[in-house]
Amino acid sequence: MRVMFNAKYNTPPGRGIANVTIKNLSYNGTHANPPILVGHDEDRNTTGVTFENLVVNSKQISDSMQKPA
Repeated sequence: MRVMFNAKYNTPPGRGIANVTIKNLSYNGTHANPPILVGHDEDRNTTGVTFENLVVNSKQISDSMQKPA
């Protein structure tokens, strides 16, 4: 998820991403990369994104796991 300017679809960048819940998402494959959730600037940021029951290659992802370096 990213707040950005895209000349093809919109002239200004979006207003931000807020209060999104993604439930029961699973991925099985060889290209699993950490997600990148970014805002455009200080006023157009990303907040309140929650994943519930996220599973990557049969492994339940949780806040208590070690974060990637």
